[in-house]
Amino acid sequence: MNWPPRKTGKEPGRPGRAEHEDDPPETVLSAILDNPAPVAGREYDRQLHIKDRGTITRVDISDVDYVEAAGDYMCIHTPGKTHILRATMKAMEKKLDPAKFQRVHRSAIVNLDKVKELHPHANGEYFLILEGGGEIKVSRTYKDVVGRFL
Repeated sequence: MNWPPRKTGKEPGRPGRAEHEDDPPETVLSAILDNPAPVAGREYDRQLHIKDRGTITRVDISDVDYVEAAGDYMCIHTPGKTHILRATMKAMEKKLDPAKFQRVHRSAIVNLDKVKELHPHANGEYFLILEGGGEIKVSRTYKDVVGRFL
């Protein structure tokens, strides 16, 4: 007997792959694509609360042009000001509505409503031009999201 015992997903009361183990991969993939995880009714933050030297500033999410990672901090770019918030990209993605915000680079999330133009660049990369004049690179990893801008 191997120690520790291997978990198979077949334990009672534990959801796992056991119920779909015998299904062909095409069937499972089709089921996932036809029935995406429900996000209807999910409430996303409408404001960010940014603490800076003892002062808390409320920033409306709709005012955010884009979010840029800088080490362990996020630079929240709004018209006329950049706010700094200690958070991770993953945490920011969870706070922002994916219908309005899209990750376009490992260090950038952009507000789709603020995108004015899309310019192709070398190596399959693109640049987004924002209404406020900002320029954001769409990396090759995220180039499949370019269709959302067309």
